Amino acid sequence: MPEKNKDENKESLLQRYPYIALFGPVGIGKTTFSEIFANGTGTTLLQEHYPENPYLHDFYTKDPADYSFYSQIFFLANKGVQVAKIHELTKQNPVILDPGHETDFVIATVQYKMGWMTDEQYSVYKNAFDRIYKDSLNPDVYIALKGSEKGVVERILKRGREMEMVMHERFPEYFPMVVREFNMLLSKSTQPIAKNVIEVDTDKFNFLGSEAEREEIITEMKNQLSYQISSPTQRNSVGSDGVKLVIPDSFKVIPHFIDRVPGAKLSY
Repeated sequence: MPEKNKDENKESLLQRYPYIALFGPVGIGKTTFSEIFANGTGTTLLQEHYPENPYLHDFYTKDPADYSFYSQIFFLANKGVQVAKIHELTKQNPVILDPGHETDFVIATVQYKMGWMTDEQYSVYKNAFDRIYKDSLNPDVYIALKGSEKGVVERILKRGREMEMVMHERFPEYFPMVVREFNMLLSKSTQPIAKNVIEVDTDKFNFLGSEAEREEIITEMKNQLSYQISSPTQRNSVGSDGVKLVIPDSFKVIPHFIDRVPGAKLSY
């Protein structure tokens, strides 16, 4: 093999594209956001197919304590399969995972706090979670979708999924508690999610708006991601595994992004 090709192959092993994970509660708009983002940037999208969970409908519509553990273990196993593919996928393209595995853990924790998992079940879940993700690639950047309890509940009621409506009627405290748990974690600087995170206020951004509004969201995310990945005070183009991150051309739009503080404003 020519020496030049050897060098090129060696360099390709030491660099990859960014891995982005979505973080946010049920009803916040993760699916809509991830699809808009992926379509607007050419990013590979890995989504959670919740209808495939055979326990989820019963969890929402029957006694949650009978199905919480099994439902969350199902999501954990499927997400583990997705995460195992990400490192290979990032060699060719940036990847966004909807939602990131941290989201699953927060929801499982809320269900435990609601009394729907026993101490033993929650311990089993945590141990399985730690083992599955022990050697997996960690996200380089998180996009955290946050909102008010009222705003999230209104979205859930508006989209009108029958099983969520049943849950809200029987346990009206559940969805607000999920929102509080997510917002609390975002406010803690000691949490892993607190680093390299882009927060998006869903009470201000309209994902279902006009084409111009969607383009505005994509432009903002491109600038935020470029800053998070390349700035010396953020990732400095170094991935969570220590390799060089390649910023795709689809993330490069407005040259002054380095001069503004992420989150200072939400639109141009």
